[in-house]
Amino acid sequence: DDILPVIMEEAIQLSAATCGAIVLRDIESGVLRLEIHEGYSEEGTDRIHAALQSPATHSALAEVLRTDRSSIVPDVTAMTGEGGFEADTRALMIVPIFYAETLTGVIFLESVESDAFDQEAVGFVESLSAQTAIAVGNKQRYDEQVRQRDLLSRRADQLAMVLEVSRALRSDRPLDEILEEIAYAVEETVGFN
Repeated sequence: DDILPVIMEEAIQLSAATCGAIVLRDIESGVLRLEIHEGYSEEGTDRIHAALQSPATHSALAEVLRTDRSSIVPDVTAMTGEGGFEADTRALMIVPIFYAETLTGVIFLESVESDAFDQEAVGFVESLSAQTAIAVGNKQRYDEQVRQRDLLSRRADQLAMVLEVSRALRSDRPLDEILEEIAYAVEETVGFN
């Protein structure tokens, strides 16, 4: 959340783009979703969402997703059927983001000037793409560690309850008290109410 805005700002500023967006692939569903954007109108973000729902309808995006290579469209007015996501866009750059050799997302940059992007700009945005991939990887590893910690904590709680049930079974207490304690332990350890 802290890194993506900085990457977006740097990409726009140093490539002389007028607007840009970072799109990331959801780990579980595999769906591309718009994470952050700058300089887009509501109509522009709507066009991005539409292209992400059906990437084959946007030839430049489809090409990047098919080849895993960056793309520059120097003049979107020459494209048939679609162009940039903003109405006044003339040049478009799409750079893929990879993490663990898997396409994790894309960076869109647009300019109101034709031929606004060159190979130097692509190289710079590709280096920002690598930084984005590192941030994505760090977030995934952090989330996995949190899940593992929670799993271990639940397991420790379950083992503590099993120990309590074991002690209750060896006591001289009445059966109804022991059964109530067992029911409580099951309720607590498996999360049923």
